[in-house]
Amino acid sequence: MRRLLGQGVDFLLLAIPMVVSRAGLAGMSIADGIMVARYSPAQLALLGLSEGTLGRVLEILVALLIGGIALAARAHESATPHEAGAVWRRAVRMGLLTGFAAASLGQLGRSWLGWFGEAPSLTAGAAPVVAALGAGMPLALVAVATGVFLEAVGRASFVAGAVVAANGLNIALNWLLISGHFGLPALGALGSAISTSLVRAALAAALVIYAWTLKDHARLGIRGVPPGVEAGDGAQQRRLGYGAAATAGVMNLLGMSVTVLAGWLGTLPLAAITALWNALSVGALLGFGMADATALRVAGSVGAASNGDDTRHAPLGAALLGLSVTMLAMALLVVPVLLAPEVVAGIYAPHGQLRAALIALLPLGGLVLLCDGASFVLGAALRGLGDAVWPTGLQIMVAALLVPLAWWLAVGRGGGATGLVTAILMTSVLRAVLLGGRLAWCTGETGQARTSLQPLRAR
Repeated sequence: MRRLLGQGVDFLLLAIPMVVSRAGLAGMSIADGIMVARYSPAQLALLGLSEGTLGRVLEILVALLIGGIALAARAHESATPHEAGAVWRRAVRMGLLTGFAAASLGQLGRSWLGWFGEAPSLTAGAAPVVAALGAGMPLALVAVATGVFLEAVGRASFVAGAVVAANGLNIALNWLLISGHFGLPALGALGSAISTSLVRAALAAALVIYAWTLKDHARLGIRGVPPGVEAGDGAQQRRLGYGAAATAGVMNLLGMSVTVLAGWLGTLPLAAITALWNALSVGALLGFGMADATALRVAGSVGAASNGDDTRHAPLGAALLGLSVTMLAMALLVVPVLLAPEVVAGIYAPHGQLRAALIALLPLGGLVLLCDGASFVLGAALRGLGDAVWPTGLQIMVAALLVPLAWWLAVGRGGGATGLVTAILMTSVLRAVLLGGRLAWCTGETGQARTSLQPLRAR
């Protein structure tokens, strides 16, 4: 019992700074949503359409970068710590390359929003918001890559502090730009997008400077591979990244389809669904933080095994510990949403149609959050084991069910926004069950990983 309690404390010490970082990122999104919603529900619909389309592209690219960054934790615990820096440098290069491609896509927003069949008023209003969000994507990806790397090498506290500071800057810029102060024009959703891009640039600068000036930068290979040491070619990092991006790609493209479908239902359903996910985003980011901590613990146990430690039971134990803590934390967030949805809805809309629509959606959204939290942790544990193909396939299969099911419940049966969220809940339950089954098979009855965990440097 004492050993289990000690492991729980160790997990929380690792997870809490990462959760603060994820909660801080969610805090920026929540501040954007609340401040824009209170300015105008119609502007919230524009922000939701922008985040639900180009914002989904950012999530795919984030998955591409961080899918393999768990290898930095494994390297940090192994006999080849310089590989951790190599993992980071490859992630930053990829982030800049793909980020500039996404920024170019953002400048064409008016064209592809029109192709999606959105109303001309939504297309015209969202196009400049999409362009402003796209402009900040290259440095947003650099910030994500560097933040996750620093967490992997034990510097999560600095990342958490930087994200908290970024929240303060974001609120100040939102106050200036959304409703207009000190003579600045009131830009609504566009002001929020500009603020987001500026804050992401500042966060990237702070994290990169900190990483570059670490005292043990030479040991970690941050500025380059030490003289006389052979560097890996990054094949395993790319494989894990491609696997994570493939999963995220299918899921986010289908999620984008759901956003587009919400836009077809009208401005009010789109605004209500935007407010719903915005309100629950802190829970989702909490799940991501717990999941990343789980992945690092699982990967770290594999790295320790490469040094000869007996960690036969560690992968399953780390996964179950992460799942238990995550479900407890999620429950603490979801219970108030289930019991008092009107309180949460009132934060976004003190009165009016948006408030009523949001009250109806929040209980369903809370259940989605619980299921997704389990999926995040189970998928991250499999990633920490080096298992990429099966989780990718399972999640793609489930995500492929979402759009036809959502269309049938929301449009075919006339369920509207409630039908949309119900479809998401049904597929979330299925995904958690399948990933749990895969983890059970991978770890076997004794908790010993069956996946092929090969040496890091040879990748």
